[in-house]
This record gives sequence, C-alpha cells and structure tokens, in this order.
Amino acid sequence: PDGCCYGRATIRAAAVRLDEGDGFLFGSLVTPQNFPVLSSISLVGHVLLDTTLTFLCDALLAIPTLEKIQLSDLQLSSRGSALLVSALAELAPRLVALNGVPVARLIE
Repeated sequence: PDGCCYGRATIRAAAVRLDEGDGFLFGSLVTPQNFPVLSSISLVGHVLLDTTLTFLCDALLAIPTLEKIQLSDLQLSSRGSALLVSALAELAPRLVALNGVPVARLIE
C-alpha cells in the first residue's frame, strides 16, 4: 500500500535480541521529526531487555500519529511486560488497533 515501507528478511532466527544500544538507536531514529506520518509499527520475534523497552516505550509514546501496533512473539521479563503494558495503556485512547483489536473504540 501507499506509504508503507518493508524490509527484506535477510537473517533467519527464532528471535532477535535487542539490547540497550539497539533501544537507544530505535529511540533516537524513530521520532516524529524523522517519521512525521508514522501510523503503524510491528514488532515480531524479539527478545526485549528492560533497558531496551525503556527507549522503545518512550519512542512509541512520543509519536502522535501512531494508530496501529502489532506485537507478536516477544520475550519480556515481568518488569518489561509491566512497562510495555503501561505504555500501551497510555496509548490506548488513540490506537485504532492493537493486534487488530479496536482499542480506542472499546474504551469509549
């Protein structure tokens, strides 16, 4: 579809581990200034450390145009799960879909 960007799968792995440096890069690059019309993000098959999630959640919360999030096959700690759920709860009023569920409509 128009406005979508895809990357070709080059590495085959069950899960990709993102450490603190990866989180910092994500948070530095995925900003409203760099992606002014970013409306959808998908995270599939990642091992996310707590320090990584801090940067990732901050980046997601800072994108005002984000409407759809797809999460699948993530490996998180209990603390990381709580952090991600907290960020998703804050994003919920403006999310058209979270894993296909119309979250914003459900909380009206």
